[in-house]
Order: sequence, then structure tokens, then C-alpha cells
Amino acid sequence: FSMLVLHLGILLILLCTFVKSDKARVERCLTDDDECPTSSEVRDLDCLSAAIRPWTTTYKRIHCCFKECVYNFYQSRDLVSSIRNWQNYINSNPSLKSWLWNKSMLGPKDVLIGNNEILKIADLGSLYTQTTEFFFATRGCATKSAMAVIERYPSTFAFVECVLPKLAHKMAFVMLHDRPFPDVRHHWNWSSPLLYHPNITLYAVNPAARKSLIHNVVKPVPWGLSTAAKWPAHLDGRETKLTGRKIGLTCSYIKAYGSRKRKMAQLGSNGFDCSLKFSKRDAYIEVVLNSKFLLSPQGLGFQNFREWEAVVGGAIPLVDDVPMLRPLWENMPVIRVKNYSDVTKEFLDEKEAEFLAQKDTLNINKAYLPYWLHTIMKDLPPAGRHYTKECDQNSCNARHESPQRINMKHYIGPDTNAVLD
Repeated sequence: FSMLVLHLGILLILLCTFVKSDKARVERCLTDDDECPTSSEVRDLDCLSAAIRPWTTTYKRIHCCFKECVYNFYQSRDLVSSIRNWQNYINSNPSLKSWLWNKSMLGPKDVLIGNNEILKIADLGSLYTQTTEFFFATRGCATKSAMAVIERYPSTFAFVECVLPKLAHKMAFVMLHDRPFPDVRHHWNWSSPLLYHPNITLYAVNPAARKSLIHNVVKPVPWGLSTAAKWPAHLDGRETKLTGRKIGLTCSYIKAYGSRKRKMAQLGSNGFDCSLKFSKRDAYIEVVLNSKFLLSPQGLGFQNFREWEAVVGGAIPLVDDVPMLRPLWENMPVIRVKNYSDVTKEFLDEKEAEFLAQKDTLNINKAYLPYWLHTIMKDLPPAGRHYTKECDQNSCNARHESPQRINMKHYIGPDTNAVLD
């Protein structure tokens, strides 16, 4: 009997050696030159959480290693048709064509995070810069993803009054804007129903005001890349090289106001050129790819596009040390700055050497979409049509269109009239 147990133990060890998890398969793909996983090889959706080491893997390789895992996720949630609906709406809406950043929803196998990428996992949402309407990606007040993505206050108000009272299933709520709820000034006005509703599993925001609430449902989410659709053409392998870049610290190409202006002036006193410069988007991306460090202090919100553009472009961002955002930067090559007088060329040289020495233990997967697909959706119901209580085609003043359009103006409170103006 003891020999049988021994043989079984040896067999188990051998099986563990040769049978890798789907997550491990993707991680191996990221560090070698083997063929990228096929659809049948990454059926377990833990592959979405595979670690990505900085300055190790090109964007093209990251895309290749994750694409089937990502697509399998959308299929498992029956979201492929919803993605097509969102893309068709963005591309066919004349009011959006003049705003390139609004057309940044990439394909269902891409891995970058852009302005509208999170909408891929939402049946209910509003497009970036759209303040007065939100949409159901499918007909009727039903969701398959159990996910809402809202842009700005008015859409939030409408969601709270129109959808939340009838919500009969678990749902994650993401708000994409610089001035999100929850805020202590509005805590008992609009945000409290979201914070304390039993079916809201996640309230993801970009914290703005220093008086933003701390709550166990509230989590930060990344802004991602501005004009994400432009980045793949520039990510040609230079993102894997930090040494040898021509620019040390880029602290320009940024709007200077408020505390930003003071921080840029301090860096100027430390010997850096922070004179204001602006350029076309393609030229700016080239600046990122040629910079070792990129300044990204808080603006209207604590978080910007720039820090995520830096990480994807292989640079190291300098961000304000904001406690509520520390979970985002954990184990990433990001410098959290408390005092900008400490940022000197010698300081940055030390940080560069430190991060390069640690690159095999750092993880930048939070800069890419697969990680957030897994993080946001892991506690939500599986695929299926999740109807809200007593919700039909006529509720919320929905017009019979696809995507269905819901007018917000019926739900705007007196405090938000200025937003609509």
C-alpha cells in the first residue's frame, strides 16, 4: 500500500509538472517565442490575470498571448454582439466622428484600455463625453454582463432613479470622469443608493476631491490611454527598452494650472525643462516612447491618462502619492512623489536602476484590459439575461432603438443644470 501511495505521489508531481494552468500558459507565452495559445488552450478565464513584466514583452506579443483568452471571456458572457453594437454606434454617430478619442473602442481581441474600452463588458452605459444619455446595448432593459459604465454626473443620476430601484441581480458600476461620486458633499444625495444597494458589488471611480469617501465597495479603476486606437502603430518594440532613451524626464506636454504649475516650477528649479509644449497625438506618443520618465501630477482628478500611457510605452510615471490610489500602483514601476523638491536627476537615476533590478518581480498587468475584465467581473453572475424588476421597453422613457436610448433630462436634479449647459 505504501508503494502504491508513493507511485501515486510521483504521478501527481509529474502531472503538475507537465499540465500547466491557462494562466501559466499565457505567462509562458509572454516570455518565450513559442506559438501563442489557441482558443482551446485558454478556456479557463484565470488566463486574464496573467502577470506582465515591464521591459520584457512587446505590445504585439502581449496582444498575441492574450487575444484568445480575452475573446473566450466575451463569448462566455455572450458579449460579442454587444461589442459590435457599441462599435457600430460610435462609428455611425456624426457627433462623435470629429472627436477621435470617442472612437477608441478597439476590437474584441485587443488588450489596451481606452476611453470606451470598459463598455465592452457593459450592456448599460454612456459613451465618453456623452453627458445626457445612456444606452442599453441590447433591446429591452436586460443585461447579460451585469455591468454598467457611466460617464459623468447626469448619467449617474438617471441610473440611480431609473435602473437601481428595479435592479434584481448583482451589478458592477463604473464611472469614468474626473469628478466622480462618491463625494462627501453628495453622500446622502445621490451616491448613498449606490454605496448601500445590496446588488452593487463594485463602485469603480477615478477619485477626485480630497473629501472623496472611503468605502469597501469603492475601488479605483485606470483611465487607460487617450486615443488608444493610435497606439498600436507606435508600439514597435521600443516599449521594452528603458535604457538608451534620449529624454530623461518629460514634464511638459501637459496643461499647467493649480498645483501642477507649482510642481512643474519646482522641477524646473531642479534642472528639468518643463516649459510648456503641445503637439499632435502621434508626436506625443513618440515623446513617451523616447522618455525614461513622464510627469503625471493630478489635474481635475487624481488620475490621468499619462501615467498609463507611460507604463504601456515603457516609461516610468511620476504621480502624486494619493493613498486611495496606492492599490493601483502596487508592484508597478511607478514613482509616488510626496515632495517634488526631492526629484533630481540623481534621484531618477537611482529609481531607474532600482526598477530595472526588480523587473522580474514587477507586474504591469493593471495597465491592460484583461486584468480588469477578470477583476471587475469575477464576482458577477455568469452569462444569461438578467432582467430588472418590472422593466420593459417603455420604462425609463426608452425609445425603441438599438442601442436603446434613454433621455437623461427627466432625471437631472437642480444641482446639475450647469453640467447640461
